Amino acid sequence: MAWQILVLVIIGSIELTGATRVITMEKKIIIYSADNCPWCRKLKDFLLDNSVEFIEKNVNLDHEAANEMITKSGQQGIPVIDIDGKVIVGFNRDAIEQELGL
Repeated sequence: MAWQILVLVIIGSIELTGATRVITMEKKIIIYSADNCPWCRKLKDFLLDNSVEFIEKNVNLDHEAANEMITKSGQQGIPVIDIDGKVIVGFNRDAIEQELGL
């Protein structure tokens, strides 16, 4: 049986199928989100508009990521962003800008 590997490379990022999207970064930034969450979309758009690179974990598809998010934030609400260990719950633009130095 032959194995095939499909690699999709998009300029400036690497897309992986499934529950986790990975984009190269300087700071370690993890976003816990879900597809049906409008504030998650706003957070991701804000980061992309500011050329901030991140790892996205979809908590609806990845139960391990959901448990990781709950452990870090102490709650189940999304979005949650972890910036080098600093956890911010919700799309708190001011806190995110301060933490990222934007």
